[in-house]
Amino acid sequence: MILDYNSKKMFYQFYNKNKTQTVVFLHGWGGNHLSLTKLFNSFDNYNIVTLDFFGFGQSDKPTRDFDVYTYADAVLKLINFLNLTNVIIVGHSFGGRIAIILASKQVNLINKIILIDSAGVRPRKSLIKSTKIMKYKFNKFLVKHKMRDKKILDKYGSSDYKCLDDEQKIVFNKIINEDLTCYLNKITCDTLIIWGRNDKDTPLYMAKKINRNIKNSQLFVIKNATHFCYLEQTKVVNKIIKEFLS
Repeated sequence: MILDYNSKKMFYQFYNKNKTQTVVFLHGWGGNHLSLTKLFNSFDNYNIVTLDFFGFGQSDKPTRDFDVYTYADAVLKLINFLNLTNVIIVGHSFGGRIAIILASKQVNLINKIILIDSAGVRPRKSLIKSTKIMKYKFNKFLVKHKMRDKKILDKYGSSDYKCLDDEQKIVFNKIINEDLTCYLNKITCDTLIIWGRNDKDTPLYMAKKINRNIKNSQLFVIKNATHFCYLEQTKVVNKIIKEFLS
């Protein structure tokens, strides 16, 4: 199914079981509507909505004016289009950013959120990382003025970043530089935070900060798991979710 959002097509699927509550699954950057299907077993008694964020799966690519709030607004439009109420949002990584925004701004619409290795907290900058950023900016300046070959920039950036086109890179940079910490203490709904202890993409200190700032939240740390704890420890994650819902 397709939602038209400002002339952009967003693909979604709605599994309507005629239940009173609906779960909206929001995948991470680079994922698609199938990314979180291993968690469906936790929600047998709920309607389910999955989607492809702009730039992934069967949805249109974003333009450079998109930011994290554009994505959140598109999800809100989908929720309203489907006439959903009492919504539960499950967000992994980038999807967690959207869950944080919606839960803080739509307090009467969002009933619960589940954040799995969520992004949204500004990372600490180590000396090594700061030096790398400085080197990148310097080399980017040299490339811009044709004093160095642009291939030198290929060694910088994550694999997620390198696979994007120029328009998507602009959007990606805006999103990752948006610190959502100020929204955390505005979230009043019950919040479950699940994190891989060995997560290097969104380190554990981010989970603890989210937990401290959301009043009605509980944090579960999964041993022997990384940024994709729900794939590595699916049974454990599903058990935690079922206990939270009950």
